[in-house]
Amino acid sequence: MVGKYVDAAGGSRGSIPKWKGLASLDWTATGGVNAGLQMNYVPHLFAGLDNERTDLDASGTYDVYLGYDFAQASKFTLGANNVTDKMPPSTDPAFNDNIDARTHNLIGRFYYARYGIQL
Repeated sequence: MVGKYVDAAGGSRGSIPKWKGLASLDWTATGGVNAGLQMNYVPHLFAGLDNERTDLDASGTYDVYLGYDFAQASKFTLGANNVTDKMPPSTDPAFNDNIDARTHNLIGRFYYARYGIQL
């Protein structure tokens, strides 16, 4: 049945949602400036076995970036993933610190800087 998962190798219980969502909005201006926003979404689901089910709320995180494309085929980007620092829902049937890593991202907010050169 879609939406339920039992790991036979480890005996742990978890959940696989029927679907996940990812939506992004990217913007590029003249002059090399670009920016973007991305939403990662996991819908409401159940974790565990039928007799020990846990009801998990829907969860969403947001990522943003701002970049600049230089004329010499290089690019500099600053960004942040999970900007609201939303932690995934916890559930007793999950194996990794009560969070199902197969379904949710375990990393909280983090910032990054990236510089790339096109050869």
